[in-house]
Amino acid sequence: ELSMLALGTLWGNHLLACGWYFVGKHLDSDVDGRCHWTDPIEFESQAYQYACSFHWSLAQLTLGANDFNPCNSAERWYNILSLVAGLFFSCSLIAKLSGSMVGWMMECEEQRAMLEVVRRFLHQNNISAQMHIKVKQQIEERLKQAKQCLSKDPPGLQMLSPGVLMELREELFKDHLTTHPLMYVLSNIHEDIIEGVC
Repeated sequence: ELSMLALGTLWGNHLLACGWYFVGKHLDSDVDGRCHWTDPIEFESQAYQYACSFHWSLAQLTLGANDFNPCNSAERWYNILSLVAGLFFSCSLIAKLSGSMVGWMMECEEQRAMLEVVRRFLHQNNISAQMHIKVKQQIEERLKQAKQCLSKDPPGLQMLSPGVLMELREELFKDHLTTHPLMYVLSNIHEDIIEGVC
């Protein structure tokens, strides 16, 4: 999730940098001297021009410093809108990262507490060190595995009407039930058999 967030941030900065370069390169200036922010780097390589644009876009989203300032109304308005977007983005990013870190720390603490209870139980019952290690290793392996979400787990399913809940259970268990030869034959004879079982 954090990787996708980082990639999304870089892609957003890329688009913002392209817009900043377009505004400076192709829109007319309304001030004396017809200046644009791209004037100092006009004869530099494309790689350097892109790097300057990307640096500027990162500065807007992270509220950091940069070497290029707007020179006309179009560039200034683009800069203002970018700063507003950067303010909201920075707040959202910090909130997202904080929530993810707190959730991860709570999960780690819960697992540590559970392992501590198991360790205390094994110690109080004089379990051998070899069995102690074996139990600990298997618990740690099970914790790493993704827990399957059962139909009784999501609280939202309790709000479904009996009819919709029955249809849901039928879709959940139909393929599994029909693997049994008897249920397969009965389902072919009468389609309501599966529904009744579910």
